[in-house]
Formats: sequence, C-alpha cells, structure tokens
Amino acid sequence: MKMNKKPALVFYSQLKFRDIELDLVKHIKKNKEYFTIFVVNTKETQTFYQKNFPNSADKIFIYFNENELLEKKISKKIIIEKAVALEKKMGMTINRAFLLDRTIGRGFHASGGFNHPKVRLAEKSPEDIIKIAIGYIEFWDNIFKKYNVKLAMNLPQIGMRVSKTHNILTKNLAIAKFGRRLYWTSNVNYEPDNLIEFYNRNKKKNLKQFIPKEPQFNHLVLRGSDIKGFEFFNTVKVSSITLLQRVYGYLKGYRKSKNIHAFSEFRYIWRKRRDFISLRKNVDINLQDLEKSDIKYIYFPLATEPEVAMHSLAEDFFFQLSAINMLSRDLPANYKIIVKEHLFAVGRRPDNFYKQIKELKNVLMSDPLEYGISYLKRAQAVALVVGTSGWEAAAMGVPVITFTKHNSYNFLEHVFTVRDPDDTKEILNKICHNKFPTKKSIRDGAKMHDSYLNLSFDFEKAEPFQNWNTKKNNNYTSNFISNIYKKLKL
Repeated sequence: MKMNKKPALVFYSQLKFRDIELDLVKHIKKNKEYFTIFVVNTKETQTFYQKNFPNSADKIFIYFNENELLEKKISKKIIIEKAVALEKKMGMTINRAFLLDRTIGRGFHASGGFNHPKVRLAEKSPEDIIKIAIGYIEFWDNIFKKYNVKLAMNLPQIGMRVSKTHNILTKNLAIAKFGRRLYWTSNVNYEPDNLIEFYNRNKKKNLKQFIPKEPQFNHLVLRGSDIKGFEFFNTVKVSSITLLQRVYGYLKGYRKSKNIHAFSEFRYIWRKRRDFISLRKNVDINLQDLEKSDIKYIYFPLATEPEVAMHSLAEDFFFQLSAINMLSRDLPANYKIIVKEHLFAVGRRPDNFYKQIKELKNVLMSDPLEYGISYLKRAQAVALVVGTSGWEAAAMGVPVITFTKHNSYNFLEHVFTVRDPDDTKEILNKICHNKFPTKKSIRDGAKMHDSYLNLSFDFEKAEPFQNWNTKKNNNYTSNFISNIYKKLKL
C-alpha cells in the first residue's frame, strides 16, 4: 500500500546539476502537485540542505548505508536466493546492473581503471558484496513501493534500473556532446533516447558539413584544473589537504571518509603526476610532426574508466586494449593508429598499460596535452568504445568504428559497429580502400548534428556546477528553468 497517495517526484543529488535541481523542482511543483523526495548520500549533506535550503523538498532521505546492513546477520543461502530473485525481476545479473559501481563493479575496471582510488567496502567477502547490491536495489524498491512516484529525476544507474521495474517515468539531465547544451534522457546508458526520432523528422536540406570549432565545453572547463593537477607544488598541496580531510572525516565518523583508503587516494594523486611525466616522455607523435607528414591513420581516443561524467556507458564492451589490438591486427601496412590519452584518466591505468600499447609497431602515442579534436580532423577514421570524439566524427561524416552497440549514432551508414572480433578486418577494408567522407556521409552527419541540437537545449551558464563555494543558489533565469521543464514533456 502506498504511504502517500499524492503523486510523488523523486530526485537524487547529482554533482553536475546541484545548482539547477532545486530551482527546477520548485518550478515543477508550481505546475504539478507533487510530494517531493530528495535523496542525498550522507547525513552531512542532508544537514547542509536542511540548513541552507529548508524548503528544497518535502522529505530528504539519506541513501542506503552499506555498513549498517553489513552488521546484520544474514545466511549465505538467503543472500543468494534474494539476489537471484532480484536478478529475475530486473532481467539482468547483479554484475551487469552494477557495472559502474565503485564497490560492486570494481573488478570490471581492471582493463583501464584499475588504479582508481580503492574503497574499503570493495574488500569485503563476495557474499557481503552481493548483500550490499541487494541493499541498494531494495532502497529504491522501497521508495517506489511506499510512495506514489510518477517521476524520478537524475537517479544513479541502479535507481534507473529499479524504476523501470515499477514503470516509473525516469529522466536524467545530461551534458550534450555538442556546444554548451543539455538534454533529458530516459536511457540508462545516458545516451539520447530520441535521436533517431528527431533524425527521421528532420526534413532540412542543404545542411553544411559540421566542423567542430573547439573541444566539448565541459572538457574545456575542466582541462585547466587537470593540467594544474600535474604540477609539483599543486600535487604536494592537494595530496596533503586531501589526506588531512580524510583523517579528519574518519575521526568525525563521516561515512565517506571511513570508506575511502586515505593513502590509496594520496598515492593516486602522486601517481597521476608520475604517469603524466612518463606518458609525455614516451610520446611518438605530436601535431607539428603530423602536419609535416602524410601519415594515414585511425584515431583512437582512450575513454576514462570507470568515469561516465563525459561518456556514456558501454556495458557490452569495456576492454580498450583489446580493441586497439584488434585494429592493429587488421590494419593495412600503410596506416597507423594514433592513440591519445584523456587527461582525467592519467594515474588510473594498470601498470604497463601504455607500454603494452606501444609494443604494437603500427601504433603511435600522441601528446596528451594537445587537443584531440586536432587529431580527429586529420584522421581517416575514428575508433573508440565511447566518447565525444565518436559523436564529432560521425557529425563530420568521418567513418567511426565503435565497439559498443550503445552509441546512439550507430544507425548512420558511415558508423561501423564491431559485433564480432573478426569484424575489424572487413570494416577496415571498407574504410581504408574507399574515399571518406562522402557526400552522403557529410549530409547524414550534418543532419544528425542538427537533430541533436533540436533535441537538446542551451545551457545558459559558462560551466557546470563544481561546488557551492563558487556558485550561488537561484542564479538561473526563470526562462532557463522554464525551458528545462518544457523539455521534460510531462
């Protein structure tokens, strides 16, 4: 039985949009009578919102606490039986449902995010890990059972999966791949879920080839802090402050600080600097060299694992080193692969990750400080799992080799999806022995780009939210908030 008959709206505290969500919920309540439920991660966050934004929601829940659950004695048999029942309900295994989770899905990041700072919970027994997964699922399941939820916004991935078992409308706000824009999606992989619909409705003709003028704006915003993070004195400062914060938080009993390995995080900050210096020493090619040469190449931008702030999720393929090996194996002798690292990923890769790539004789490592967009514009094709470069190349009409079926632009004819390990042979043969971009690929790409702009909307701020110290509440215009609401199409 529902605890509250009034239609409810559930929203979760998403870092990128914390200065938008409260104004948006307030606006939605004016237009529709909702009982609002806000889910935050910690007691400290709950106290912060209660103090600073006392009318932000009708009820504020603290997200499921793993440590409290682990204290309860539950037999292994009951744990496994519960897990199997929940897997049947969701239509997928718990391992797949939690692929991106820092605790439960950690093992799946071994291909590229192995050195991401470790958390203590990940060291628990296999049965405890399953118990934690059950706790997350039941947290959302209980909310959806107790309240008459009609809309859920900005939920974490597992929340979205559980909401679908209750047939609840779920919308997540996402940063667009083109321009300074945002869009709503119900896609659990954070991809636009209505691109084909907008593409098929788009009757515009004589669209010019899309040529990106600058990298994606979120990347530009964060780039400066990423580069600064590699400097010696900044590394000393950040690592020391972070360590002291974790020790203080641990002594105060803060949930996050108790879970994080403080020295693992400390070492990670220094490892970023070490790996960055090593990576730059081992650069094989830069843009200046490229301009002087006539190299034909496939551009492969590495995605950050397990980060999805900029990327969508590829739950069907997440081994980038294997992807590069497959391409290297079938690449014609007159071609190279140019691999570029994402600055935010430096320090997370397993030992010898870059050395393994460099062992391939037809692969070159580029300078990580240079803009990937410059390599993209000169490439014969772009190959990747997920990432902004695939979108930009597809929009330009440049061939894309994608290793996941979840990229929303895969329907375009100049986008080739690898579904079998041997597919790279035929795909590379088509790309390397035909001239691209063609008139059709340019037209189709421009149409896709225009359709993407139609499904998204302008983001009126210069940068996404980073912390409350640099942002003021209610600093968005009423027109902007109203436009976001209209795009929800409730």
